[in-house]
Amino acid sequence: MAGRLLRYYQAVMDVGTRTIYECPSLGGGSWESAAILDTGRTDTVALILAEDARFSATGPAPLRRYVGLKNPVGNFLEREGLSGGTGYHWDPVGAVINGTMIGLFAVGNGSSVNGTWVVGSAGAALFSKLEDAHTNMEVGSVGDGLEAAFASQGVFTVDLSAVDFVAGGLGVNRDSLVSVFFDAGRQAGDLVYTPLFVVDLAAWKSWATGATETVTSIEGDFEGVVCEDAVLVGADPVRFGLVRLEVLDP
Repeated sequence: MAGRLLRYYQAVMDVGTRTIYECPSLGGGSWESAAILDTGRTDTVALILAEDARFSATGPAPLRRYVGLKNPVGNFLEREGLSGGTGYHWDPVGAVINGTMIGLFAVGNGSSVNGTWVVGSAGAALFSKLEDAHTNMEVGSVGDGLEAAFASQGVFTVDLSAVDFVAGGLGVNRDSLVSVFFDAGRQAGDLVYTPLFVVDLAAWKSWATGATETVTSIEGDFEGVVCEDAVLVGADPVRFGLVRLEVLDP
């Protein structure tokens, strides 16, 4: 799926006919990407959405998820469950906290906040620069198909393993834990991060030990000092720190 192609609505391609469709049911926004989730059902599709709106101390964009029911005799969007579904927002339980440097990431690496998925934006946490989303598709790993990594002003994950999916929507249990892998404003080894840094291109991969790793690139500059444009790093979920993998553009 693509967001930047049409700017306001997400777009999806029917690879059979090479036709691109707008998806207004997913909602409007400055979309960066979308990642599919494993609902455990053949009749229901779920996507977690990344809206790269802009930088903000309070966060301009909510963390959203779409759940839709497939109609096998409908048009392309209806057959794929991408029409007429429900949009959900992540709302921190018992707290008012946003996904920003002074919010979620200010708590530090390894911190977690529990929240629930609600219909409507009231109480929803707002995030700054949701650059990318990528689902853990490592077969046999913890969170396979039900854990998504986000690149933002740091790297965080959303655990959806406890969420109940019903036909075209969510059941009673809608809680998801959001965990900070690392805060891009903190120092890690010889990589120094500031609140001006943004993380890009989040993707899941496996360590040799079988643990799960998020691979990202880091870019930015601080106080006129040009930093490495693309440093490939791993966010280690065990140590909640960074491991330098490769300098792509020194």
